[in-house]
Amino acid sequence: AIVFSTLAAFLIAVVAYVRLNKRFDITNRDDYFAARNSQGAFSIMMNFFASGIGGWTFYSVPEVATYAGSLGVAGYALSVIAPLVILDLVTPYMRKNLPHGVTLQDFVTLRFGHSMS
Repeated sequence: AIVFSTLAAFLIAVVAYVRLNKRFDITNRDDYFAARNSQGAFSIMMNFFASGIGGWTFYSVPEVATYAGSLGVAGYALSVIAPLVILDLVTPYMRKNLPHGVTLQDFVTLRFGHSMS
């Protein structure tokens, strides 16, 4: 009973915070789908990191360490960080050339045409 009452209390607190905070007002469809220029590079990179890495890292990193040792863990870490660094380098170019785009497919369509998307 304590767990469910704690969950309910947190749910009520979060809903009240979102309702009372004017920063979360959504006026159009674009605001709902894209948080255009409202977040910094660090926030976006951490979002991609958390969604791309997920909970499976608790199992795969020790497995790589078992099979390949410290060099495998270092390679694993580099392969996780490399897309974030590339995204950090490409994002200003994408924002400048496609200010109203939402997805990577919008950018690919603009850059290479409809045949590539």
